[in-house]
Amino acid sequence: MARVPIPNALRPLAALALSVLIVLVSAITPAAAVMATDAPENDSGNCVPNGRNGWICEGKEDGSPGGSPTEGTTPVNGSEPVCREGAREVPCKDSRGGLWNGECYASVVAPPPAKTDRIWEGHDDGFIMTCVLRIEACDQSAGIHLPPEDCILRWWAPSAESGIDVEQIAREAFAEANPTKIPIGIVPENQPGRVGLVGMPVWMWVHEPGIQTVGPLVATAPAGTATVTSTGRVASIDWNMGDGTTVTCQGAGTPYQDSFGKKESPDCGHRYEKQGNPYTVTATSHWVVDWHGAGQSGTFTLDLTNETQIVVGEAHVITQ
Repeated sequence: MARVPIPNALRPLAALALSVLIVLVSAITPAAAVMATDAPENDSGNCVPNGRNGWICEGKEDGSPGGSPTEGTTPVNGSEPVCREGAREVPCKDSRGGLWNGECYASVVAPPPAKTDRIWEGHDDGFIMTCVLRIEACDQSAGIHLPPEDCILRWWAPSAESGIDVEQIAREAFAEANPTKIPIGIVPENQPGRVGLVGMPVWMWVHEPGIQTVGPLVATAPAGTATVTSTGRVASIDWNMGDGTTVTCQGAGTPYQDSFGKKESPDCGHRYEKQGNPYTVTATSHWVVDWHGAGQSGTFTLDLTNETQIVVGEAHVITQ
């Protein structure tokens, strides 16, 4: 293909565009792939992964977008999905049939190039993807500034059967969903002047529990041509009370209220037999994460620990 001469006045723009190309290649290459057995169901059969945010699919027959919602793709009044590049609306499909994945129009090269082509990177499976960049220097309607071949990226994308470590992808995706250690709720509180008493009930709970502290927390990520989904929940919390005792609670616990007085916690409590100034209390939340994708499934665990300190004293009777 003949290259289009770049006028001297446009060379700075071309150089900038080439630097953008390098960044986009590193960002897009690992994520691009096509729909396979674990991809979203879609009437058109045309879906492309959008990084770690899910899938973007051509609209179904009823006009609604198929698969999981993706960043930059929004259904409008139940009609055709609207795709955006930042604040700008862009077509969800280009003239070549490529689907917008948030950065460019991605599709499978069909028929694929010969296996001897270096684009295969020595692999004999998977797919060759192509992506038409949307940058100013590649806008044909405005007059292309870069050679056409520099505006169309190609790369090898593995299939789900290419020896991908699906569990590792599931672990990384779940970590990116940001499960966090629990915010500790406890009485007596860790505040100046707050002192518990030996023999009095201590209440422990998760302060304002949410999906990132107790679950269910769901994360998805592309695994070759498939999608892996991880779903995690806190199965139990071990409270190490600092006096040699560990209390295991199955739920988030019940927050203490002043109206409860000297009652014991119904589901997560303790009593100290000796004074401590202070006791260090640690709360370890035990996550159980189920994952599936690319024809595989499994379970892994994750422990997160937070700590606080409380003061426990003895009551003294004053006589005159």
